[in-house]
Amino acid sequence: MADRLSGCGYWRNPMAQKKEDFAQQQKLLNKELKEGNFRRVYLVCGTQAYLRLQNRDRLRAALLGDGDEMNFSVYTGMDVTAREVIDQAQTLPFFADRRVILLENTVFFSKKASVESDALAAFIPEIPETASLVFVEEAPDKRKKLYKAIQKHGFVLNCEEISPQMLGRWTAGLFQKAGLAIDGPVLNLFLQTVGEDMMNILTESEKLIGYCMGKGAVSGEDISEICTPLLRDRVFELIGAVSR
Repeated sequence: MADRLSGCGYWRNPMAQKKEDFAQQQKLLNKELKEGNFRRVYLVCGTQAYLRLQNRDRLRAALLGDGDEMNFSVYTGMDVTAREVIDQAQTLPFFADRRVILLENTVFFSKKASVESDALAAFIPEIPETASLVFVEEAPDKRKKLYKAIQKHGFVLNCEEISPQMLGRWTAGLFQKAGLAIDGPVLNLFLQTVGEDMMNILTESEKLIGYCMGKGAVSGEDISEICTPLLRDRVFELIGAVSR
């Protein structure tokens, strides 16, 4: 069922190579933010909620600086119009270089808001130097004019898929920071059990760390005892139990 990477034993999703190269895009974004090379519009998207939220907060801190709430606006949900966003973007910042507008899970990428979405798409090339828009969406429609405008004039970071090596290193690091060793086969079992969603990995690793504290290392038995398997695994277990 699960493929093993040569020399490491991390769980591998065979579809990973077909996804956007998240690692390269993340590296480029980090470099630009460190150098102060800011875009006027960003889209952080994809199913990895942990990475979406991490990059949302990273962008806010880099673009805005600490504590500057006067030049920061947040829009969420369906009750926002293109006109509101455009007016905010065209308002000069108060004693700062830029105004930052965060739009998280908004109407603009929904199927019902094509007029509003297209109006905002037309504004993307005209965003003033004194503003930055940051969109955060789980599954934006890539066919929309807004998506294409952001892709052309800004930066799109797709947190859909990360490499098995990166996922394995990150997961192993969670245990190492807690003073627990975890070898390749046990790490592989853990990821097979809890899946590749980083939020779920974080939750399950915290449970496992608490259970194993003082043991020095994580074992397969610990994982079986304390971790909640993915729903699909429970279904297979139920089918197996019924067939017996």
